[in-house]
Amino acid sequence: MRSGLFFLLLLIAAAAGEEGSSDKRKVVMRGAWLPEPPYQFEEVKPGGEVFLTGFDVEVARAAFRRAETLGSRGSGK
Repeated sequence: MRSGLFFLLLLIAAAAGEEGSSDKRKVVMRGAWLPEPPYQFEEVKPGGEVFLTGFDVEVARAAFRRAETLGSRGSGK
């Protein structure tokens, strides 16, 4: 549980890091963890496709979407 909280705080800090910067560098966000349901696990769709999901995965995806939105807003797109 503590590692999940640390991961969440790390993502929030990374997403908010360069909002006001005029620098046009590409920001790369990375994360890592060990699979442990319900935080991270693989789910199989009816067609047999396997995908990663869980609380930590969904929080990471939301943070990445937010960072992307902030980045595109700052670059004049």
